[in-house]
Amino acid sequence: MKRFIYSLNFALNGLKFSFQNGHNFKIQLSFLLLSICLGSLFNINKQEWLWIIVFSSLVLSLEVVNTAIEELCNKISKEKDEHIMWIKDLSAGAVLISSIGAMIIGLIIFYPYISTFLFSLFQ
Repeated sequence: MKRFIYSLNFALNGLKFSFQNGHNFKIQLSFLLLSICLGSLFNINKQEWLWIIVFSSLVLSLEVVNTAIEELCNKISKEKDEHIMWIKDLSAGAVLISSIGAMIIGLIIFYPYISTFLFSLFQ
């Protein structure tokens, strides 16, 4: 159990670093909080919650990995290097792909609820 708590401390330090230094991590976290608020407001079903949890976890995890890759690349070389640039761009691209997927899932889930809510306001 001691070893688990010791390892957990490293993981929490990584999340803290991502939050303090990753502007995009904060943006992604904001979208998660918005999804939680909307999901609670509209009382979405269990399957919809699962999609939100899976995609939010994927996006935030990839954002942390992207930050780790960027930090490693910066440690390796401060000079402009085409290979390092591509490595950073590729990891950022992975985050973008997952973010687009999460956005599409969010639209599929929340559009019917929001349109029904807005329609009820104007009747």
